[in-house]
Amino acid sequence: MRVSHLDGSELVFDEERGGGGWYRGDALTGTAEQAIDFAASWLRLSEMPWFPTIDEIRSPNMYVYVWSIDMSGTRPNAAQIIFASPNDKMIYYFDAKL
Repeated sequence: MRVSHLDGSELVFDEERGGGGWYRGDALTGTAEQAIDFAASWLRLSEMPWFPTIDEIRSPNMYVYVWSIDMSGTRPNAAQIIFASPNDKMIYYFDAKL
């Protein structure tokens, strides 16, 4: 989805509430990183040339918001992730489940 305004300075990680919110693509940690690894396994199999590559997602130009992640033990089995690209003024949505 293309938006008219998207400023990276407004996409913040909320440290005051114990974390969460927007992560910069090159600063993923913990569960957010696991969610991106889960998404990567799906993106490698898909043919969506318009969707960001995993390298683009893990760059400082992309912001990541993990809306939901379901785990089986220590491994993700479902994730809903929002990606924001301020440079392109684009929002992308990923939703997959094993």
